[in-house]
Amino acid sequence: MVKPKRSVDQLIEKTERIYDAIGQGLMMGNYSKAARQNGFTKDQLNYYLRDYRNGKIRQSHGRLRTKPKFTPEEYSILVSKVIDIHKNQPNLSLRQISISINSDLSRQS
Repeated sequence: MVKPKRSVDQLIEKTERIYDAIGQGLMMGNYSKAARQNGFTKDQLNYYLRDYRNGKIRQSHGRLRTKPKFTPEEYSILVSKVIDIHKNQPNLSLRQISISINSDLSRQS
């Protein structure tokens, strides 16, 4: 049986939950409790937290060892823009989202 691919909605939701859990853990000072409250194990949260602290962005298959193209602040802005665009226009492809972000950036320049 072939495992179905995750939809963009599912990936965005999981990413939001991961970073919400990291934020809660930072505020509470207890990442284990924050992980449990958001449906993750401590190890799953640490997997993303380690790279987040180093300013790296982990790809879905777990391989990213190159220097990041974005700072953590720039990445969080980018993720929030993608989420906003996807919420307003859920039928856009990733390519269309990319074009939309690039056109917004060129207008700001």
